[in-house]
Amino acid sequence: MENSLEKRILATLIWHDGLNFPLTAFEIWQYLIKEKGARGDIPSLRAVEKTLQKSVFLRSKISSRRGFYFLKNREGLVESRIFQNKLSIKKWRRLREIIKLLSFIPYVRMIGVTGSMSFSHPRKESDLDVLIITARNRIWLTRFLVTLVTHLLGVRRHQQKTRSRICLNHYVSEERLKVAGKSLYTALEYLKMVPVFGKETYNKFIKENKWLADFLANPRTFQIQNKWLLKESKFQKISQKFFEICFDNPVGDLVEKFLGKAQEKRIKRDSLYRKPGGRVRVSRFQLEFHPDSPEKGILEEFNKKAVSFNLNEFANQKNSGLLK
Repeated sequence: MENSLEKRILATLIWHDGLNFPLTAFEIWQYLIKEKGARGDIPSLRAVEKTLQKSVFLRSKISSRRGFYFLKNREGLVESRIFQNKLSIKKWRRLREIIKLLSFIPYVRMIGVTGSMSFSHPRKESDLDVLIITARNRIWLTRFLVTLVTHLLGVRRHQQKTRSRICLNHYVSEERLKVAGKSLYTALEYLKMVPVFGKETYNKFIKENKWLADFLANPRTFQIQNKWLLKESKFQKISQKFFEICFDNPVGDLVEKFLGKAQEKRIKRDSLYRKPGGRVRVSRFQLEFHPDSPEKGILEEFNKKAVSFNLNEFANQKNSGLLK
């Protein structure tokens, strides 16, 4: 009879099959999905590798090629992943240089890469999703400055201009790092996020969002390897602090309040604000803009596949509170 680890491995491969993404043994361990109500035991990487090699249960349901694991009859995913990984390298270099410039903007405390770029699986037309953590009580001012700078640099996604452009779809304030919207989908999004600037703030973010462990067996593993992380220089810190002095006063508070009212009014006028199936949140603690979130479809597909593989304990995953 199959054990818990075998089921977790299969569930993890089922999820990533929905993303057309085969996994290495390390990635299976890294993104390992946990059944509902399971204890917080963390299996070792060696245990995952051993199970992949020796499990009769898994052998009948998954295959491997060139170091990647995937569901039966999905060998084509391997070549696709290799191609997209090569494509991502050029995008990553561009993205890292842009983030290096954005790190000088006042009140930016962390910039993490999310979406398809976070696991190096973009398409040619893909944009570059980022999550930005801001200083306390400066989320609106930071958003204004980041939007202005990326627009002037010609790298901001807007209208039909999307390819390799920055998509500024998520801001979180240091004041409240615990984010709203808990689901298996969002848990994996945050786990896969690659911090490029602000490692200490990233660590605080992961620590505050302990709920990731409700869905994942290994909720802190991504910090093990990150070749894209920028080294914070004294020049960057001094430059950022110099500009922040201009707004660390009552005038800065008034500017924050004015920009907040203006931006919130504009956001709520947009038809996408109430779009069914989307996830749009607007507050002084979190700004999230995912009006066309793929979450609903991905979760529905996973639930169906989990049931078809007799993994009922992993099925019936709920969404993060998408608009109806």
